[in-house]
This record gives sequence, structure tokens and C-alpha cells, in this order.
Amino acid sequence: MLRKIVSGLVLITVLVGMLTFTFNIQLLRASGTIYIRADGAVEGTDKIQRDGDIYTFIDNIYDSIVVERDDIVVDGAGYTLQGMPQSTGITLEVRNNVTIKNVEIKEFQFGILLLFSSMCHMLRNTLTLCFEYGIGLVSSSGNRIYGNNITRNDNGIFSSDSSDNNIFQNNVTTNGLLSIWLRDSSNNTISGNNIKDNYYGMHLWRCPDNLISGNHITNNHFGIDLYKSSNNTISGNNITDNDHCINLISTNQNEISYNSILNNYLGIGGNESQSNLIHNNILANNSIGLRLTNSNNTEIRSNIITQSKSIGIRLESSSEVMRSFDNIVTENVINFTKGTGLEIDYAITKTYHNNFIQNTNHAYVKLPAETQNVWDDGYPSGGNYWGDYIVTDVRWGEDQDLEGSDMIGDSPYMINERNKDRYPLTEPWPMSNCWYFEDDYVMAITSSSIKKFSFNKKVGEMSFNIATDTSDSCKVIISKRLLDGAFNFLIDNATSPCSIRWSSDFHMLNFTYSQGTHGVKILGEFVLRYDLNNDRKIDIKDIATIAKHYGEKAEDP
Repeated sequence: MLRKIVSGLVLITVLVGMLTFTFNIQLLRASGTIYIRADGAVEGTDKIQRDGDIYTFIDNIYDSIVVERDDIVVDGAGYTLQGMPQSTGITLEVRNNVTIKNVEIKEFQFGILLLFSSMCHMLRNTLTLCFEYGIGLVSSSGNRIYGNNITRNDNGIFSSDSSDNNIFQNNVTTNGLLSIWLRDSSNNTISGNNIKDNYYGMHLWRCPDNLISGNHITNNHFGIDLYKSSNNTISGNNITDNDHCINLISTNQNEISYNSILNNYLGIGGNESQSNLIHNNILANNSIGLRLTNSNNTEIRSNIITQSKSIGIRLESSSEVMRSFDNIVTENVINFTKGTGLEIDYAITKTYHNNFIQNTNHAYVKLPAETQNVWDDGYPSGGNYWGDYIVTDVRWGEDQDLEGSDMIGDSPYMINERNKDRYPLTEPWPMSNCWYFEDDYVMAITSSSIKKFSFNKKVGEMSFNIATDTSDSCKVIISKRLLDGAFNFLIDNATSPCSIRWSSDFHMLNFTYSQGTHGVKILGEFVLRYDLNNDRKIDIKDIATIAKHYGEKAEDP
């Protein structure tokens, strides 16, 4: 893995210098600057041949080029444009629809620089040994940078105050500090790039609403680094062999999904970052899979976090003042961790529907005495699956005190004296079919296949198809707030026997059926049928609504 020793002081100095550059751009040109004039004429060289709106190199050129004409193509034809450290290779200032392609640009301060330019295309160029950036965009929007080889520059691609650009399928490798840097830039797409052997693979500074997808990011110190950047989507990237893979600093409301994050020191990290959604990622063989510090309201859902060398997920607070709270960890697979699967250090978290399997230690919690985490989603939704839980399941109900199994353990799973999973799952999640209606549940427990589940609120009817290769049984747990009263139970539209048990809040229906596919209907009284204003209670307001329509013809349900 790449290890570049860059001191904090040097790094800050470089970044401050870059910020200064953003607001004080000096167009330094070689003494023999070449111009493509607004009238189409070429001045300063005989090595560019014009054919209408196409300008083609016929030899190597050792000067800078300034384009003053729109709607043209500059084709390097494989030749080289070479300059001096204090000059710019090709400058487009207030230009529109200019294409630059097939040219090797090297040894300039800036290889290609766009200022207040739009709808321009830079493709299949090689930019190397530039002392600031290979390609720079300043206040330029709607441009496309694709198929370029950008290597061995101090920095690869820079964008400031620029939006709606598309940076894709470039090879951005072995640049000194930043491969791709966006500053105050929004609605850009960065996709399909190969980003390798840089200090920062990608850095976003105060950048909202960008899409980062399908990139291969390898052997950088930081893979993707976001600072004060919101509403970005990071999806479908392959990020391997970096020190820090995805890093969020003071960054809110981003979505990180469907990435493959392998062999890094830290897979996903966040500090003082709020309301991010991290879901459906694969984090494998990292030292730490995911770590959030002083970060709140983040949902970590449906990730596979496997073979972590130290910690699968760590949620932590750095002090008594800075706290992590209201985070949700749900529906993840956390397995084969050599240390601890989930580590919570002074952080408040709700953890449920996860599968903890073959970790050295499934969970560790350190909390102040007055606080407590939540380890389940109530009954019958349940808690987590713990691979070392000794299963007993002969009881059901909120207190697990009624006769009958429900695929929830009869006794809680103890993490420590103050933290317990009240409803540990007896099978890995998803253990059965479960449907949610706000705070109410319907859960079907069966080995058969269930399809086409529906619930008709108006008539109080629940229906689904159930299929099996042999005779089988099914248990259905229904919240009383959805269906209550006397049930009418039908299989294939015929009244069928069904045993019914109940607790204070739920009914359990148990029925058997033969081989084949059957239609099941459960009819009951919908207890909030007359809750006309949907405030979950029947009161004088609902009666007043009915009174307003007294005497009108009722609609068919």
C-alpha cells in the first residue's frame, strides 16, 4: 500500500496556495504564444493546419496556445505540445463548444485551462509533468473530460466554481497530491475513471449534489475525501488498497451505496457528519470496516462487512461534549471479524435485524451510566441474529410468555449488564416475511413461498398466495391495530380451520395446507376504519366529518 509522507504543515501550505490560485489566476504564456483568432486565423506557427473548423497539428509545438474562436476542433494528431513551467499549454477563456483531442501536453504550469467556458470537450489527450494541474476548470460548466491519460503531474484535474461537468473514463495516476479536486462545484458527474497511486484519489471541498460512480480507485492515501459537501452520491465504485477509502468530514446527507471496498485500512470513515445513508456496500478485508466519530442520524443498512482485521463497525464520541447519537445499524451482515463486529463507544445507536456470525467478539459497548442503546425493533419485528445465541423458542408474545414459537428467542441476548437484545432472532435476517404499516406489523412464519401480499384497509382484508412442494403450516402474527374482532379465514375462497391465539397487542393465526399454490384471505374488523383524518384515533372530529355527509350515497369499497 502506498505510503507517502506528507507533513501537516506542508499539506496545509499547498492547499492554501491552491485556494489563492483559484482567485488570482495569472495567464502566464511563453514568449511565442500561438493564437487561434476569432476570425479563424492561426498566428505564431505554421505547425497547425486549418481545414474549416478543424485545426490539426502537423508537428510538435514548443509554445502555448490561446483559443479565441468557438465551435472548433483542435486535433493534436498524436503530436506533443511542450512548454515552460510558468506557462499554460492551451487556454480557453469565455469559449463555447471547443474540442481538444489527441495531443500530448507536458511541462507546463497548467496543461489545459478553461475559464468561463462551456460545452467544451477534452478527449484522448495525455497530460504529464505539469507543475500545477493537468486540466483546470474555473467557473466553467457543461464540459466533458474523457478518455485522457493524466499522469505524473503535481495534480490531475481541478474544478472551481464549476457545475454540470462530466469527467469520465480518464486514467488519472501517479499525480503528486490530488488526482481530482472539486472546490465549490456542484452537479458534476465523475464516473468510470481509473484513479491510482495519488495522495488524494478524489477530494471534494464544499461541493453539493455530485455523482461519483463506477470509478476504480486504488493505492491512494485517501480514496474519496469529502469536506463540508452535502447531497452527493457515491455509488458503484471499486475502491481497493488505500489507507482511507471513503472519508467524510463535516459532511451531511450523502448516499454511499453499492461500492466494493476491499483491502483498505479504513473502509468508510466519518467525523462530525450528519444524516448520511450508507447502504448495500461490500466492505471486505479492511482493518476497520466503518468508523463514525461524533456523527449523528446516520443509517447503516444492508451492508456486508466481512473479514475485518480489527473492527467491523465502530461508532464513537471523542469527548463528553461531542457525541454520536440517533444512528441506526440495520440489516447488515457482520461476520468473520478478527476483533469486534460492532463497537459502540459513548454513542447512542439503534441496532436491529443484523446478522452477527463468527466474529471473535460480536459486540462491545461503552456508555455513560445514564444512557442505554436499543438492540431490537420491538415485537414481532425482532432484534438481531447472534451466531453464539443458544436457541430456545417455545414461547411467543411481547413478553415471550405464551405457548407457541415465533422464531424469536424466549430469553434475551445479553451484550453487557445494561445492553440486551430483547428479541434475538433464531434465524439469520430476513428470517421470514414481514410487512410494515407505519408502526404496525404483519409477519408470516413459514418455510413456504409467499407472494402477492396485500392489505385492503377499507374492508379489513389481508390476502396472499402461498406455495409449497409438500404439506406445510404457517403462522401469521398480526397487530390488533390492523385487524381485530372475529376473523373469517379462507383458503382458495373456502372457509378453513385456523387456530387463533392472542396477546395484548397481537393475534397469532396458525393454519395448515396441502401441496401446491393456495390463495389465503384473512378477514377481520379494521379497528381504525372510521379514523377519517388519519390521526390514529376515533373522536368527535371523525364524527363531525361523517355528519357533514349525512344522507349522501356511500361509495362502493
